[in-house]
Amino acid sequence: MTGPSSSPLHCLIVAARPPTSDTAEKSMQQLVDAIKAGCLSSFIPFNRQDKAVLLV
Repeated sequence: MTGPSSSPLHCLIVAARPPTSDTAEKSMQQLVDAIKAGCLSSFIPFNRQDKAVLLV
């Protein structure tokens, strides 16, 4: 299955206090860089039914 209905949902969980735009930007950039580098072991992807999926 391909397309939007099968794409994993990427969420970013940050510290308990609301992020500033600078810290949010930095966190998002780290997320993007890790995904581009193929470092996916620290992420838990979820499908559109909110179920964790395994990327292989």
